[in-house]
Amino acid sequence: MDLLRGFSAEWLRAKRTSIFYLAMIVPIFSVLTTVPSPKKFNWATYSFPNASWVVFILPIGIMILSLMSSQLYTNNHMWKNTLVQPISRSTFYLAHTLYLCSIVLIGYLIVMIGQMITGHIIGLSGDFSPMQFIGHFLLSYFACLHLIFLQVWLGARFSGVVAPLMVGLGGWILSGVVSRDLPYLSAWLYPMMIVNEPVTFSIICLGLSILTLTIGFYSFTRMDIH
Repeated sequence: MDLLRGFSAEWLRAKRTSIFYLAMIVPIFSVLTTVPSPKKFNWATYSFPNASWVVFILPIGIMILSLMSSQLYTNNHMWKNTLVQPISRSTFYLAHTLYLCSIVLIGYLIVMIGQMITGHIIGLSGDFSPMQFIGHFLLSYFACLHLIFLQVWLGARFSGVVAPLMVGLGGWILSGVVSRDLPYLSAWLYPMMIVNEPVTFSIICLGLSILTLTIGFYSFTRMDIH
């Protein structure tokens, strides 16, 4: 119950900021700017999250959303207020993490529904498999969880934006550079790669998600908040 109350409080707080609207508008923009040509695409090639979403918008968006959320807490000293609230640090951290995961999930759902509608409107050829279509998007979402957990931890651990920004941008750029020769080290591009090698990347993503969530959880419950 405490986790549910904390999660609800996060959403109520988000609705009073630009975070909520940013998370709604950007996925729609991604769909509208990547309408495929029926001559070049069919349902077999359009049943994946579009490249602009998974390669550019998603990794940068996760970083920006996490920074905006953490700075909201830092600027208003709300991290410190958690010490006097009738809710444990662990529950608060999990609620905050779950809230950011839900925002990204909504973004994925908007892109998925948008691509589904777009594909039917323009009349893509081939057989449309709803389960396969949804499965590809869920796999891609699963592959971005470690990025969310990492940015949540960095946002809570460091009061400024430098460290989270450097890690987010640096990791994204490095992933793009080594993606061809060292794909398994391109952690910021896993949401795109996992669809082609679901078993291998699912194992890697699961391990990274557990690791980043555990480190962030352990660090937040024991760090000093000023």
